[in-house]
Amino acid sequence: MEGPRVLNGPEFGSINRQLSDRHWRDALDEGVGTAIERDAFENRRRGYLGLMLGGAASGRVLEIGAGTGVVSALLAGYFRSVVAMDLDECAVEFMKHRFSQDGQDNVDVIRANAHRLPFRRGSFDLVLLNGVLEWLPSTAPSADPRRVQLRFLQDCAGLLKPGGRICIGIENRLHFNHFLGRTPHGDIPFTTILPRRMAGWISRRLRGAPYDTYIYSSWGLARLLRASGFAHSEIYTALPNYRDPILIAPMQSSAVLHETLVSSASLPRGGSRRAVFLMLSRLGLIKHLLHSFFLVGRKVA
Repeated sequence: MEGPRVLNGPEFGSINRQLSDRHWRDALDEGVGTAIERDAFENRRRGYLGLMLGGAASGRVLEIGAGTGVVSALLAGYFRSVVAMDLDECAVEFMKHRFSQDGQDNVDVIRANAHRLPFRRGSFDLVLLNGVLEWLPSTAPSADPRRVQLRFLQDCAGLLKPGGRICIGIENRLHFNHFLGRTPHGDIPFTTILPRRMAGWISRRLRGAPYDTYIYSSWGLARLLRASGFAHSEIYTALPNYRDPILIAPMQSSAVLHETLVSSASLPRGGSRRAVFLMLSRLGLIKHLLHSFFLVGRKVA
């Protein structure tokens, strides 16, 4: 399984219990065990694309699945108002303390279910979700995963003003590690890249549960967004990944990606594998095999 471990409820709760008389950063010193976990509270880079989209000064933003509030904290410094939404009660409690202690009074924290978004239509200029779309089907297990995601994105489109945008951070279904049997969400090896029906059959056979953490290729994401009512979409490659993007570049910027990859740790360090990846990069194909994307869709009036 790839990616940093997410704090569970009891760990989050142990931090929250200290916040009545301590600043949240001081509470992290005792409540968070590793630098990777602390990164989830303090690394604002995953919100940079929201700033790159422009139109910030007078805009209203909704972050769905805000978690520790790290992205909302960044956006609050640039947008008129931010709504940080999460279903987890401990996360919501932490964010309320965080924004209050930091004096960010233009952030509203709301506990709500992503399947029942409690906002008026046309309320937001920007909706963000990082690492959320793929998990939505697990909270509606009897439904087709793609239909669950599609319905959710349609709801998000309804919340946007004309010309408003949605920004999605998500893993790439065709990431080269998935062809080696690694999975981004603890799934059975290779199910990420197998045909959906086959992946579902294997998961039910071996685990007694459906395979429903659907992620997509770049063209699969574009199709999903169009079907959701977003007429225009842009896809950005995030290096090394959407959780910690050092570089955010449009998919068509093959030359920029190649130069970055040559000097980065995103590719194997030596031997024949590195040579193969560099060849794919020179051919402009490696962008389809990298870890993750930022997807931006714009709502047309």
